[in-house]
Amino acid sequence: MSHKIKKYIYSLLPFEISWTLQKSFLVKKIKQVLNYEVCMIVYHPTVYTLGAKASREFLRFNFGLEQLNLHKIDRGGQITVHAPGQITLYPVLDLHHYKCDLHWYIFEIEELVITTLQSYEIAAYRIEGFPGVWWKNSKIASVGIKISNWISIHGVGINLHIDLNNYSHIVPCGIFFGEIFNINGLVFPNSEVQFKWKLLKIRGGDFPYKSIK
Repeated sequence: MSHKIKKYIYSLLPFEISWTLQKSFLVKKIKQVLNYEVCMIVYHPTVYTLGAKASREFLRFNFGLEQLNLHKIDRGGQITVHAPGQITLYPVLDLHHYKCDLHWYIFEIEELVITTLQSYEIAAYRIEGFPGVWWKNSKIASVGIKISNWISIHGVGINLHIDLNNYSHIVPCGIFFGEIFNINGLVFPNSEVQFKWKLLKIRGGDFPYKSIK
């Protein structure tokens, strides 16, 4: 069975507002007063986020946290950055409608990005044990999820043309190997609108994951 999904697309939204919106949707879905799934797709002003169990050893700066705009949040994973030039997708889904399995869900998030990039002939892939999407030895998308009552929040950030200098302050996702890369460094059209529509795979309002029945 497919389920109706309502899509919210923002040009630039502060992280704090997007997090508040996600938590609001989460509470409504737990209380079963929201009868549709939600998918937010946003750009953020530059912000750094630490996962719930993230280690500060992956920070590479000495100045105050308020200067870096850093937030410790409730998702899994280590530290990452969101900034203009990175598309972030936040699905708020009741996994009871699909499959109550965190590893399966992360796989599907990655698969959504990989499939979209394959449509541009970009040979993206995943590395087991390191959530995200890679091209050659470079990471181009990062995944961080929280599940409450089998309802998801947070999601995936995909680098289109983010300023890579933003990553100089951190060890991205706590991973010391590989590099961070932009999709626009590959053969990629300039139309970000087209990319967003492909990512969402608009099909009569159904959730886009190809393996969900």
